[in-house]
Amino acid sequence: DNSGNVLWAVNDGGIGNDKAYGICRDNQGGIYVTGSYEQTATFGTYPMTVQGISDVFTTKYDPSNGNNLWALSGGAEDQDIAFGIGVDNSDKLYITGAFRLQAFFGSALNASAFDEIFLVKIDNVLSVEDIEANNHYVQLFPNPASALATLSIDPAFFTRNAWYDITDVAGKVVQTEQLGDASSSVDLSALPAGAYLLRVNTENGAAVKQIIKQ
Repeated sequence: DNSGNVLWAVNDGGIGNDKAYGICRDNQGGIYVTGSYEQTATFGTYPMTVQGISDVFTTKYDPSNGNNLWALSGGAEDQDIAFGIGVDNSDKLYITGAFRLQAFFGSALNASAFDEIFLVKIDNVLSVEDIEANNHYVQLFPNPASALATLSIDPAFFTRNAWYDITDVAGKVVQTEQLGDASSSVDLSALPAGAYLLRVNTENGAAVKQIIKQ
């Protein structure tokens, strides 16, 4: 604060060499950080796995407590690093850095030789309307389920570094898992009976389904 007192501190990353190079704030005080990570890393409840040597991460923090509100990954088969991030008056994000060979940020970029620069523009937040519009891409069955449920994602919506998280009625994340395929099993056996929200997160957006655990 203004007196020099530490209000909160957080750390993210994993087993590799993880670095933050850029930071900015939006009009509501939301904090965005971008950089690179190696091997596997976790940003709050959002797991990521690199496709090459290093990939780009971007994450948003709640300014009141430092919690991760979302996190995204981009890159491909070699070394990809983000060095800067900025936000415009409409709260759209701009990320720039360098990549080698090929990188994927919603669409594929190809380098002619050695390192080339990239510039990516993304929405900072998915609205409720955006999420609801994506729900038809995701099927979850059986529902209710007592142990295992099948999560089926339309291949047009599924991307690498996709994951799901499950929240309870209090809004607490109780389970999260990275998705390696468009069709996966969700193990509910460790959860108490009740209603939950399962959110699928991909590079194309997010979708939410309610699941009842019997």
